[in-house]
Amino acid sequence: MKSLVVIFFISAGILFVSGVFACCIRIKNKAFSNLGVWLIITGALKAVCGLIAISDPVFSIISIIVGLAVISAAKYLLDN
Repeated sequence: MKSLVVIFFISAGILFVSGVFACCIRIKNKAFSNLGVWLIITGALKAVCGLIAISDPVFSIISIIVGLAVISAAKYLLDN
């Protein structure tokens, strides 16, 4: 269980830092800045799942799958 929590927190940290760097870079390509926002949202979701995994690892895996599906659906709807 502790390894699952560590994996969630490490991946959340990497996604959050990558998202901040993507948002801070002044590039005229708007898609790269939007990618940074999605990376930050996904990192926050994984951090929440890491907190949930401390108490219940099965629920955290289910919540990360559902959360990523919702994020993917929202991104698809906003792009189209």
